[in-house]
Amino acid sequence: MQERVVGAIQQVIGFLTKGVEFNSGDWQVFETEMRELIAPHMAVLVHRRVKLLDGSDGASWWEELDRFMDTSLWPLLGDERDYADRNRTFVTLMLDIAISEEQRRRAAQRPDLLPHVARFGSAWAS
Repeated sequence: MQERVVGAIQQVIGFLTKGVEFNSGDWQVFETEMRELIAPHMAVLVHRRVKLLDGSDGASWWEELDRFMDTSLWPLLGDERDYADRNRTFVTLMLDIAISEEQRRRAAQRPDLLPHVARFGSAWAS
């Protein structure tokens, strides 16, 4: 289900980029900066995304992400804030994709977190 949502978002990004003002080199620098700024918040953002997208239409998640951008991200942007405001929809989608990538990465690591033991086996505890 989430892969379909991410695929739909990526298609929307393709449509939106036609009206977005950016040079691809400048945009890559901007995207890298945005990823660096959200990195300290990534664990919470992934948790909230999982919780708010689980079985819903996603409206709560988009509201949460928008609130995060207003309170935590925009104040850090400085000179880039006007640029981000003009391209807010695209920035929001870009951040959601970065968070969903991290969500998938963490989900792939989870099976290895717990030891695999037999039902009554206790060899792992010694």
